[in-house]
Formats: sequence, structure tokens, C-alpha cells
Amino acid sequence: MRNLFLAASVAAVSGFSAHAAMVVDGAISGDWGVNPYPGAPTRDGGNWTPGVPVDGFWEEDSVIGGVVGPGPGGQNYDIEAMYTAQSGHELYFAMVTGFDRGVQPGGFTAGAVFYDFGNDGMWDVAVQIDSENGFTAGQIWTGNGGVWWTDPAPFASSTPWQVDTGNATNIGSVTSMSYVDNAWGGVGFENGDYDHNIYEFSFDAHAWWSQILNGGYTVHWTMGCGNDVGEIVVDPAVVPEPATMTLLGLGLAGMALRRRMQKKD
Repeated sequence: MRNLFLAASVAAVSGFSAHAAMVVDGAISGDWGVNPYPGAPTRDGGNWTPGVPVDGFWEEDSVIGGVVGPGPGGQNYDIEAMYTAQSGHELYFAMVTGFDRGVQPGGFTAGAVFYDFGNDGMWDVAVQIDSENGFTAGQIWTGNGGVWWTDPAPFASSTPWQVDTGNATNIGSVTSMSYVDNAWGGVGFENGDYDHNIYEFSFDAHAWWSQILNGGYTVHWTMGCGNDVGEIVVDPAVVPEPATMTLLGLGLAGMALRRRMQKKD
């Protein structure tokens, strides 16, 4: 019976994507394994595919002369890539975009990253990523029922964009947050064709873990105009229950004990 239990323990975790804790520092080459520019920075796109296991990612880089969607706007309004992963009950998010944290031309702001836990079509929380219009970057909001967000304009189809504070409650702050302006650029590259900014944060999602395990989750972001929109839909099969890592450790320890006992025999 002991041998059957050990085998089952290892099999239970072998199909999951377990992740180590990440350092939220705005450097995506390490924890996320993203190295878009092997040499000098280029404005003609890049390789945004993560080189390490993640829960999910979204990439759609519009090179110079291309058009972001659903609206125009060029690099200032382009999302290169978005990434999500977890360690224990901590959810991690990183994004590369030409959209700066401050107010962009036209008065547009970054707003918030929205989460649908359980993939049931209902937005559960939003993480604020700018400090404009009375908000503070790092705030976590949840709705009081019904529609608790505002649409971007003019491209409302990219909704949701920002928290409607009249119908939402601030429930705390993220564990950590980082923003790197013009990550691969240089002097004079701000708001230009070379501008790439990194947003990164993590927060404790323990309160929603049963929803995540049963249905996965969706991560969504767009800027104030809605010119570009990114969305990651995570299947529940890639989200491990944190206890399974403990189970794996017990299984490996048990196998080691068994080998020692066999040597004594």
C-alpha cells in the first residue's frame, strides 16, 4: 500500500505547472524568461515568448508601421505581451507595453488590470496600475454588485478599463509592484517607436482559490482609449493546488526512505 501511495503522489503533481516564487522587480528576463532583444534594441518587434513555464501569456506585437487593434495609435498604445503565473496562492502579472504610467496624449491613463476568477464571465477584482485621477497604483478593488467598471473611449469594446469607485470597494493592496519606464530604450526614446514599459505586480489570491481551481481565471487589460486590448484565459488544469507541492516533497522523502530500507535488507 505504501508503494501505491507514493506512485499516486508523484503522478498527482506531474501534470501541473508549479512555479517558484518570483521577484517583482520589473525585470522580465529572469523570472519570466523573456529576452526580446538579443543585441541592441530594435523597433521592429521582438521575441516576447516566455522561456519558463507560466500559467498563460498573450502576445501581439505591432511593429512600426503596423496598426494596433481595435484602434490605431502606434507604439504609444501598443501592448507587446502579458504574462501570468502563480506560486502558492500568490498570483504574478507582468506586461510590456508602449503605454506609459502617466497621462498619455489625449488625457488617456492606464487604469486597472481586471481578473475573472473561475472564468464565469464576471469580473471579480481589479488591480490599479496608475496613480491618476485619485487612484493609487497597487490598490485592489472589487465590485459591490452589477457593473462596477467604466469603459474606455472611443473603443468601448475593449472594456473593462477603469474602476467605478461609486460601485466598488477597495479591499487592500498588492504584495509588491514595479514599473520600469522605457526598459530597452535610451535618451530621447520616450513616447517614441522604441518605447517599451514594464508593469509587474503580485497579490495574494487565497480568497478566490477555489474559484481558480475549479474554473481557471482570466486576466484583462486595456488603456483609457481602448486602442489595444490584451487578455489571458487560463485553464484550471495548469493551476496546481499549493498543497500538491508538499505532497510531492513527502513522496520523494518516502522513496528515499524506502531505498535506505532496501539497502539495510
